[in-house]
Amino acid sequence: MTISGDIHFGLDLWSFIISLLAALTVYITRGYDKKLAVRLILLLCAVAFFNMFEGLYYYWKDIVLHDDGSVERLSVFMIIVIAYLITILADIYIERILIRYAGVWHKQISVAVHIICTFGIILMILSRFFGFFYGFDELNNFVYYNNYYWIKVISLVASALILCKVLLSARYMNKVDLIVLSCVIIIPMISAIVQMIIPGYNLTNTVDTVLVMQLFFAYEIHYATFMANKEKTMHEEKIKLLNEKLALTDKRMALYDRQIRPHFMFNSLTAIRALCSEEESEAADAIDDLAGFLRSSMDLLNAKGCITLEKELSTVRNYLKLEKRRFGDKVKVETDIREREYMVPAFTIQILVENSIRHGIRKKLDGRGTICLRTYLEGDNHIIEVEDDGVGFNEKEFDYDSEEHVGLSNVKKRLDLMCNGELEIKSNPGEGTKARVIIPVINGGV
Repeated sequence: MTISGDIHFGLDLWSFIISLLAALTVYITRGYDKKLAVRLILLLCAVAFFNMFEGLYYYWKDIVLHDDGSVERLSVFMIIVIAYLITILADIYIERILIRYAGVWHKQISVAVHIICTFGIILMILSRFFGFFYGFDELNNFVYYNNYYWIKVISLVASALILCKVLLSARYMNKVDLIVLSCVIIIPMISAIVQMIIPGYNLTNTVDTVLVMQLFFAYEIHYATFMANKEKTMHEEKIKLLNEKLALTDKRMALYDRQIRPHFMFNSLTAIRALCSEEESEAADAIDDLAGFLRSSMDLLNAKGCITLEKELSTVRNYLKLEKRRFGDKVKVETDIREREYMVPAFTIQILVENSIRHGIRKKLDGRGTICLRTYLEGDNHIIEVEDDGVGFNEKEFDYDSEEHVGLSNVKKRLDLMCNGELEIKSNPGEGTKARVIIPVINGGV
């Protein structure tokens, strides 16, 4: 190969590889705008094949022992035909950009461009057999005929129409897109005019590749902007959903708090009412105990978040005083408190103890029983257990949502919302019940 042939072949090979890599990149990011991506991929592939055939021509014609020149002839024919196809594909791609970003569509101009380019392709097919525009000498070198310039004129007219379309949409476009699209059209037109004036000049393929790469980079910039905006929108929506969830959680917690307070008051007053029918003096003392408890526990009743375990245990002790006045030694309480330094939702243990007495021990025939209250650390969890030897029940028939178990349902929901905790209840008929509260250490320390 000659030095000139080496240069042309190297540029064609570089352009071919770059165009295919760009097409692959657009294919990977096609989710941004599939229609736009498909158009750009086709345009990039057309440019790649344009450079492939031109490189094939320069490589083949400089081989010393070349054949009858059929490869060179086919290459030149394909170069010119694909050049028209590139013009059509560029128009289709630019039209999509104008529709997407400018909201305008110049249908008549696009139709005119396609008709002109199709006419040029038909002339090239005819020239392949009749030699209207070009030929080859005895060494298979490409030779321009006088009519060859019409090929360039046809291409220039089509490009000028595309440029008019862009300029008509200029006021709707941002400056970057306007500059890129204008350069993609104007510079190849200048290159074609120079090639008409200076025979032998041929860098159109390289110029076209560089300019199409500008379209590729503009596409990728739009894609990056789209992804950044999408990420921003998703982040904003995530924050909005989180705020809505927090607001809903606050509303639920407020509702559960409103349920807990009358629930505790109702059961305390029920215990006092029972004492009134048995021993009036005991009832009076119980009322004093309740009044003292309410005065000392006002902060607890108004607590919106978790409270210390020590405060909760104090609530349980005051509650048990009231029950002890009613049932005396029939209800025994055993405690094993190994851990105290963490937080729990208010009235969590008190309701569990209350359920053990009312639904477990007091339903036995003799109304006697023992409650065991334990706290300890198990792995990464704080554990609270309230166990009784009452009548028990069938776990399969247990329903948290029943009116009878509104207190337990409340405890379960508050544990989940306030400290990511859990409530487990195990029971067998005639064997008693064990309620187990599990609070992760990372949440219980808050």
